Amino acid sequence: MADKVHTGDVESEAIEIQEKTFSTEEKKVLLSIVEENRCLWDSASPDFQNKKKKHEAFNLAATSLGTSLDCIKKALHSLRTSMVREVKRSKGNSQFKSKWHLYDSMLFMKEEILRSLESKDEEKWTDEDIEMLINLLQGESPFVGY
Repeated sequence: MADKVHTGDVESEAIEIQEKTFSTEEKKVLLSIVEENRCLWDSASPDFQNKKKKHEAFNLAATSLGTSLDCIKKALHSLRTSMVREVKRSKGNSQFKSKWHLYDSMLFMKEEILRSLESKDEEKWTDEDIEMLINLLQGESPFVGY
């Protein structure tokens, strides 16, 4: 359904996008499809960079759940974001027990998320960066010689 939207003197059509609300069972179906298709979540998978395989896997999920590709991608992004939050909470806490109802269904993704978080935590310092920092700490201008 398209509605008329007035922007100044120009009239344009806005496309109404209906978001699907997934039940817990539908989310579990989505997660089982995702788990079987490593190209969607495992950066170590040879097919992780393969756009065609990813598209096929997203299509399978969309068809199985009777919704659009965009809706599947948004749902997966939301689920992964929630899992990242839970993984961050659990870091360094061996007694951690998540209360999130989909945590166990997403455990297949935990190691990948930990790898991702660790790589973001590591700072990549070049020799030039270190030299500049040392000069700065010694009171020298970091722009000398540039």
